[in-house]
Amino acid sequence: MNEDSRKISIFDLDGTLTKSDTYLAYLIGFLKRNPKRWFKALVLPFAVVMFYLKIRDNQWLKTIFLTIILGGETKNNILAWNKIFLDKLFTKGLREDIVTILKERQNSGDIVLLSTASLDIYVSDIQNRFSINHLICTNVLWKDGYLTGDLDGKNCYGLEKLARVQSYMKKHNIYGEISVYSDHASDWPIMSYADKSYAVYPTREMRTIALDNNIEIIE
Repeated sequence: MNEDSRKISIFDLDGTLTKSDTYLAYLIGFLKRNPKRWFKALVLPFAVVMFYLKIRDNQWLKTIFLTIILGGETKNNILAWNKIFLDKLFTKGLREDIVTILKERQNSGDIVLLSTASLDIYVSDIQNRFSINHLICTNVLWKDGYLTGDLDGKNCYGLEKLARVQSYMKKHNIYGEISVYSDHASDWPIMSYADKSYAVYPTREMRTIALDNNIEIIE
């Protein structure tokens, strides 16, 4: 297959391959099993208010949740929780029709990338379960085997996701016709960059963008 005929399919995760957001479900599920952290978590609703008032940004909010709920945990504890969480997710939390499209793209020989703002600590396991070769996501920071609660780099969201995908593709010599599947308006930068975009079970804002820009809606 020559370079010009190669096809690249980029899939978002939350709300696209899954029925809902995985990040909050992952953290809240861990919190329920670790009540010793409940007291510290009382500050989180105030953090959410600060975000919606635009006093703080998305990356700050993500870091606060991560620090309070998972800060100081070991990799072994994270891996143990991953299995519990992902077994449940893959049993009843996936959009099976979109997973079918993913598998069709893989079987047709597309280069498939999973690109998400969610965290590498569990998304890498999702990548493996889907047998996806390429992953671009938000990375967490570890120190001496413990999760610090900080991010290792920027939140893979919006324009940052586009920049990360472009950099990754250049580094790995990935070129071809690009299709993007996403539910969320934050992915409009990368959808605008792609040759073809699909609004998957779109949010209200994404639906408006799709209708205004003649983007195919899948639901």
